[in-house]
Amino acid sequence: MKRTLKMLRPQLKQVAESLFPKTMYARRFRSWVRVEPELPLLPALCRREALALDIGANEGFFAHYLLPLAKRVIAFEPLPQMLARLRENYAGKMEIHGVILSDREGQGELKYPAGGYMSASVAESNSAALESGRIVETVVAPMQTLDSFHLTNVGFVKIDVEGHEEAVLHGGLETLKRENPNLMIEIEERHAPGSLDRVSTLLSGIGYLGFYLDGRQIKPIAQFDLHRDQVRQNGKTGKYINNFLFFPNDTAAGILESARKYL
Repeated sequence: MKRTLKMLRPQLKQVAESLFPKTMYARRFRSWVRVEPELPLLPALCRREALALDIGANEGFFAHYLLPLAKRVIAFEPLPQMLARLRENYAGKMEIHGVILSDREGQGELKYPAGGYMSASVAESNSAALESGRIVETVVAPMQTLDSFHLTNVGFVKIDVEGHEEAVLHGGLETLKRENPNLMIEIEERHAPGSLDRVSTLLSGIGYLGFYLDGRQIKPIAQFDLHRDQVRQNGKTGKYINNFLFFPNDTAAGILESARKYL
């Protein structure tokens, strides 16, 4: 019986989504807020006179909190199911682009287990998203680089793209070098092995310092221990820190001082 219910869960969720979309959205929103401890830091990381970019916007959970903190929010979300919900809830409130951001232009293929499209990824390294035993579905979406948008006055960038973060950064290096925005990047070793070291090295090379939030303390990224701080065992999540903060060298001290006031 339990096995049957588990197999039917994706279909039951889809039915609930179609019948009670606002209720399901509110439920997910409450759940998401509980697992994002960095949210209180956003007032210190955003500049009210500058743009905030939400790359991998999903349904707009994160962008919702950026709206009152930035001059304008630009969201990037390629998955059709998420894009439709994002436009339904936030059209007219933010600029929305249904594209995959990467290090090249053209088309990209998002893969996800049937019914599990919230874990969709374009990253070939992210096999974890496809290990549910369900049929793998694919969606093709247009692909662009962040640099191709020629954005200016960018103050904050959040990136959460299920293992494709490095490609996003490589495709936006000119923007980052020119604008020096504060960054919040989700990096998970299970999605892209070795990516934390590579991202840290890349951003250090263009003048960034890395940090992470551990409880109520903001610590240098050099103190992060993958085996202690990002643990997944036996299907259960232990201590699992996966959001990392990067600030320009010359403003990092001031941002840290301001951020600590919100903890």
